[in-house]
Amino acid sequence: MRDNDLRSDHFFDVQKYPSMTFRSTKFESVAADKLKITGDLTIRGVTKPIILDVEGPTKPINDGRGHLHMGISASGTLDRTDFGMTGSQGVVGNEIKLTIDAELVQATAAAK
Repeated sequence: MRDNDLRSDHFFDVQKYPSMTFRSTKFESVAADKLKITGDLTIRGVTKPIILDVEGPTKPINDGRGHLHMGISASGTLDRTDFGMTGSQGVVGNEIKLTIDAELVQATAAAK
């Protein structure tokens, strides 16, 4: 029931807006293995600027089958009402923490 509510027009309205996008506009190195990435986040057809704090990438690890693996984690905050998500006011906070965890995999020359 929760997932269906999140898919509804009160929140993400996935019928009308099936995808979200982020387009970076600026990268800043703030420390070893830490970046600030500024960009435009589009949700429900509304585009707003956001700053993501990024950790990583981690040091590459070979999985023994010829693939290198690295991880990154990015986080930022947004106000959901800026994107037209007004459902459950008073029950759900308006400030939302966005977290993106990703694993990057690259085939090495031996695996190609």
